[in-house]
Amino acid sequence: MTIHQAVLQSALQFHNRGMNVIPVKANTKEPAVRWKRWITTRQTKQNVEELFARPHDGGECNIAVLCGRVSENLVVLDFDNRAVFEDLFYAHMVFQKILRRTLVVDTRRGVHVYFRATQELCDGIFCCESSIEVRATGRTVLVPPSRIDDHIYRFRNSSNSIYTIDSINALGLPPELFKKRQSRNVIELTDHQKELLSGKINGYPSRSEAEQSVIVGMLKDGFSTEEITNAFEIFAGPLTKYREKGRLRYSWLEQSIRKGKKYLGDNRRPIDIEINRLESLVSRIYFTPRTAAQDRRVSRSVLRIARQAGTLKGLHLSVRRVAEIAEISKSSASESLIRLPFLKRVEQHTMRTAAAYDVVTEWFDAKLHEGNPGVASRSKLPRDVFCRGGIGQTSGEVYLVFTARVGQWLTVEEVSEHANLAVPSIRRALSSLVEHGVIRKDTCKRPYSYCMNRIPDELFWQKIAFLCGTEGQARLAKIHHQDEREAYSEIMVARRASKENILS
Repeated sequence: MTIHQAVLQSALQFHNRGMNVIPVKANTKEPAVRWKRWITTRQTKQNVEELFARPHDGGECNIAVLCGRVSENLVVLDFDNRAVFEDLFYAHMVFQKILRRTLVVDTRRGVHVYFRATQELCDGIFCCESSIEVRATGRTVLVPPSRIDDHIYRFRNSSNSIYTIDSINALGLPPELFKKRQSRNVIELTDHQKELLSGKINGYPSRSEAEQSVIVGMLKDGFSTEEITNAFEIFAGPLTKYREKGRLRYSWLEQSIRKGKKYLGDNRRPIDIEINRLESLVSRIYFTPRTAAQDRRVSRSVLRIARQAGTLKGLHLSVRRVAEIAEISKSSASESLIRLPFLKRVEQHTMRTAAAYDVVTEWFDAKLHEGNPGVASRSKLPRDVFCRGGIGQTSGEVYLVFTARVGQWLTVEEVSEHANLAVPSIRRALSSLVEHGVIRKDTCKRPYSYCMNRIPDELFWQKIAFLCGTEGQARLAKIHHQDEREAYSEIMVARRASKENILS
């Protein structure tokens, strides 16, 4: 079978699932054919064969499916950041259960989750956080076996079905991620930008170029795709190019945003390059598991404010502003600003100004060089031993620190710094680990130091679990908690349905 025949066969498989498909230029996301008509017209098998009849780019073209009504109300939840997906996956059991029953695809940077939805949901525009996007009518997504650079799109699971939802709240995720809202930053548009969005050209050669300048300015200030869409929905007047496009306005806007990003990529400021690097590191470095999701959101909010200010030094970080961007409470934002180790306060807040901070970029480099003492080994953590009733969860966090530093002697203070836990908790955990023979203690000199010469094997952990009486407890706890969450989910669904009936 030739490459061209394999691509055609894959395209027909998606067509048989009720989706419209189009060829895309190799190693890009740019369509290889005229495709706007397929946003509203359902394809036949003959149409698909004609679109893929000519071997585009030698047959090695990518494949994209069209979302929305034309593909049987297909909606794709696009996670641009795999770390955000993992945080939500492990935090919400209802979401986990749904993902086992629907199509999930690994992309170059994140994950695509496929759903069938109501027509209202397909036509909706949702204002999500910067790393999550709801792709519906008029939008496209690449599908396996498409390739971007060295990454091949692959199915994450073996599900042959696509889960159907009535509303976005049925996913079991926090509603504030998807609520339709007026962004705080939309209100902060300049008067010049609002004039251009009202239909005035103001010296530009055309309306398209005037509106493109607004998009570039908003991208430069750190606005996300969803916030730019929200701004155009609110401020764009009837004489703008955006309104003239009618039903195709979202596709036109998406293409304009891509052009703006390319322009900024070719003309980037040094500060933008540095902030882009730090934003990529936020998803890779280690944060304390209990507060990881919150700390990452606040970190991205701080870097976004730094991008708008054009500097990493002397940032005036208002707790209210950080909380609004991160979409968390002010008390949570205040706690994170105190907790984040890369923020150095250089000026106290006054009655008129917020406290000023410096972003210590060296911390990111040191943390990346140090490695992640937990994520890589967390899947191999013996849950039976470190569950409640066994050695304990805190001991598990300390154990992960030593697995990343086998053969290295560490003091209590050094372990506390790496694990981000209090010293008394570290002392109790180390005492328990020494007692069970997991690590060794050097008592020849003060301060005492601890070391793990090798990672224990599975037989060792089985013996420890048997001695603690917790053998098999992790599996039972997982089943118990899953049953609890399913029961709670059923109760909430019934309560929501009852409330909707009362309101109607």
